[in-house]
Amino acid sequence: MKNLSTDDLTFAKVPLSNPAYDTVLWNAPSPQSTVQWDQHKSHDLFTRLRRDQPLATQSPKPSATPTKKTGDELTVAPDDISVRVLNAIGTRGLATKAGGELRKAGFKVTVAPGVARRGQQTTQILYGPGREDSAKTLAAAIPDAKRKKVASLGSQVQVMVGADWDGADWAGVKEVEVKESPSASPSEGSAIETGTATQKLCG
Repeated sequence: MKNLSTDDLTFAKVPLSNPAYDTVLWNAPSPQSTVQWDQHKSHDLFTRLRRDQPLATQSPKPSATPTKKTGDELTVAPDDISVRVLNAIGTRGLATKAGGELRKAGFKVTVAPGVARRGQQTTQILYGPGREDSAKTLAAAIPDAKRKKVASLGSQVQVMVGADWDGADWAGVKEVEVKESPSASPSEGSAIETGTATQKLCG
């Protein structure tokens, strides 16, 4: 059994009709906890065991074989990203215009008043530690922008609008799919409480 994965081992509880049932037994002076099976649900459980049917539906597992990644796949949707837009060239109203276009693309935008910098030619996406995925989504909307990690920004993401601003590419972020981790769930129509051995590891 050395190759048996704990992800593939399922534990199941026999369904009870009243988990907190107490009764006074003939040989005990005080009420005792008494197990009462739910006859219908228990029958379903043991029928599945007898027929070698799965007790839980397992979502597809990630492939153990490394898949080729382009490095451009997006995992954070625009509406989950708060971005601060700043004018870095000095052109009047440019940050407001850029912020409006990014807002239409789905981002949560705050436009900083005034001019943060003058003379910057290339638009930059600045992001703090741990915000790389958010920066990727922004870069899909602003393909010509340069990305730069800035530790002092913390959890913030900023767009420094430069002279090369040419609008936001809505198509670049139109279909962002956030992938969820696979998990085991009860079979359809079943009320059997299950869990994998991985979820019940001791120690």
